[in-house]
Amino acid sequence: MTYLLEIDNLGKRYDDFELSGVSLAVEPGCVVGFIGSNGAGKTTTIKAALGIIAADGGAVRLFGQPIACGSPELDTIKSRIGVVLDTCAFPDTCRVCDVGAIGRAAYAEWDAAQFAALCDRFNLAPKKKVSELSRGMGVEISPVTNGPVVDESLQTSIPGVFAAGNVLHVHDLVDYVSEEAAAAGRAAVRYLAQGETGERHEIPITFEGGIRYTVPASIDPKLVQDDLLLRFRVGGVMKKRVVKLYLSDEAVVSRKRPVMAPGEMEELKLTKDMLAAHPGLSRIHITVEEA
Repeated sequence: MTYLLEIDNLGKRYDDFELSGVSLAVEPGCVVGFIGSNGAGKTTTIKAALGIIAADGGAVRLFGQPIACGSPELDTIKSRIGVVLDTCAFPDTCRVCDVGAIGRAAYAEWDAAQFAALCDRFNLAPKKKVSELSRGMGVEISPVTNGPVVDESLQTSIPGVFAAGNVLHVHDLVDYVSEEAAAAGRAAVRYLAQGETGERHEIPITFEGGIRYTVPASIDPKLVQDDLLLRFRVGGVMKKRVVKLYLSDEAVVSRKRPVMAPGEMEELKLTKDMLAAHPGLSRIHITVEEA
């Protein structure tokens, strides 16, 4: 059998991340979900499978043909692959008809008649800008988690819309999902009772040392109602580390971690007392350092 995609013992190394031993095969006619925790290496695997990056080990075949980064056969092979993106990748000034022109340039066997028929079926006017088409509510999405970016109350970029659980980021335990859901519910009740808050003084949570993201992504200290759990994941396996939380330039939390891994959620508690002790706070920063 000729597989659509075949990966054998794929490996790729970066300074702070290593992918190893990935093997899979996709048969014709199959719908396959490629699932893994944040930082597990899904994007790295797909990039290597498409020849976008060079693998350090293993082999990849598309439609039975071996893939090598930079090979002249890649364009021909990729012309047989379609893609549906989770966000709009076209500039706001791009029109529907311009999308068709881009498709013709990218695919040697582009079906212009089928494209026109689909535009007609879904009432997409050729001269209409893609920025004018419906794209949902427009909630800001994290490129790392593919979930909404939220503040201290788990509110998204749309006032009154809150997010929790695996729609926000992948959790290890159901208990974490329940905790977040309860916190988001309390915040939603406060919003219904009090309405939208006035001007926010939002402080983004910054990080370094291999951390990939944090939830929440920002905090307005004056709006914090309860002690906050700051959750995050790292991008690779780390040993003998110290995690520190800084408010301005003062380390208010320091925790030793013998082992950290992408598959395990990390968390730090930021208390109301800590915030109260730092009036005029301008910086919230998390580091992972060698012990």
